[in-house]
Amino acid sequence: MGVLDRPNRNEEGTHGLSLPLFHETLTEAVVSTIHAAGGFKRVAAALWPAMKLESAYARLKACVDEGRNEKLTLDELDALIAMARAANCHVIAQYLATAHGYVLEVVDADEQRRRAKKARRAALLAELARLNEEEG
Repeated sequence: MGVLDRPNRNEEGTHGLSLPLFHETLTEAVVSTIHAAGGFKRVAAALWPAMKLESAYARLKACVDEGRNEKLTLDELDALIAMARAANCHVIAQYLATAHGYVLEVVDADEQRRRAKKARRAALLAELARLNEEEG
């Protein structure tokens, strides 16, 4: 499948899409994620709501064209990953985890909030302990 090709539609997978199981490049993972998140037009409109749809669409296409200089910013990539997560697509996260020797664990929203709260509590306790040591 070429980088800009559409994935096959079927009854399984994210939004009825059959996404590749392996991506050789981050760009391929991003393109699959765009398809899973609703397609180029929907994602472009969400990333750049102030732009005309045609301009946003062309910009997004340019961002995933490896021959062009335009690229997604880190904040735009983060927004795309959030859109994909809402569509139960974890392709970019899986690509990055695999490429860099990590294991991806997808957790539901309640578990994510619980873990964030626990981490915040631990950080506050560590800060309190540090302040107590400075006083003593």
